[in-house]
Amino acid sequence: MDTHHKENYQTSRIVFNELDKLELEHDKLNELEIFHNNRTYFMKINLEKESDKLVIFSNGAIDPKKNIPPIYMRSSWANEINASTIFLDDPTLLGTDMRLGWGQGEYGDFALESISQILNKILERFNIEYKNTYFYGSSAGGYMSMYYTLLLPGTKTIVNNPQTNVLSYTPSYVKRMLRHSYKINEINEVPEELMYKLNLVKAIQHYDVIPDEIYYIQNYCCESDMELHLTPFINDLNKSNINMSNILLLNYFHKGLGHNPLPKKITIKYINQIINNKLELNFIKN
Repeated sequence: MDTHHKENYQTSRIVFNELDKLELEHDKLNELEIFHNNRTYFMKINLEKESDKLVIFSNGAIDPKKNIPPIYMRSSWANEINASTIFLDDPTLLGTDMRLGWGQGEYGDFALESISQILNKILERFNIEYKNTYFYGSSAGGYMSMYYTLLLPGTKTIVNNPQTNVLSYTPSYVKRMLRHSYKINEINEVPEELMYKLNLVKAIQHYDVIPDEIYYIQNYCCESDMELHLTPFINDLNKSNINMSNILLLNYFHKGLGHNPLPKKITIKYINQIINNKLELNFIKN
């Protein structure tokens, strides 16, 4: 995990309406602080001169005792990804001691939508096509990554052991987020009009968008993921007559890893293969 060390990279502060004038040094990590909707959003970006592809990373759970947001998970991978990269901080966690936020934001601001507006401006500014843009995340980062493909139709996503329904995750973490983001105390108090922010099938229906490509990498040995997220997700898509032909399920069996994502080396290999249309499936050894 990479934390917030300003001395290691250049920081640019900019307001949303001036993103079309943004200047960044290529082949170098740059931190952006973007003021939008009366809030500041943080990200790190590395523009590769030699690639027309972009991979955008979302955070999973953080340890607030070890790292203070903004946090940019996997930003040390930038030079190993065969594309430009963006590493997103989850603003839900700023100024809190929470571990998970699922991009829900502060009360009155749905951060996933606000960040997608920022990303749209950045893609336009640097002439990056949606079809060449991929999101990656695991666990809560997987939820956010799939959500962004609905908000930016035509983009693609690679996820590892994601949540598909936030309300099905560990109740203590979910309740903290609900209190922070929506001033709701109990999971069963979430009104129907908020469900599209917390459930991917509801979001697909709300935005009326079918993702172009989802590479859904799942450890079958993680029973909670299977029972609470993957299986209900597939069943609900099927019940709702939502086209599932664009979902590629890549299943593996690794008792030792559980809910943890695949190791860095394997993850980077799959990301690079997928974005270059050269996916090769190999056995993952225990």
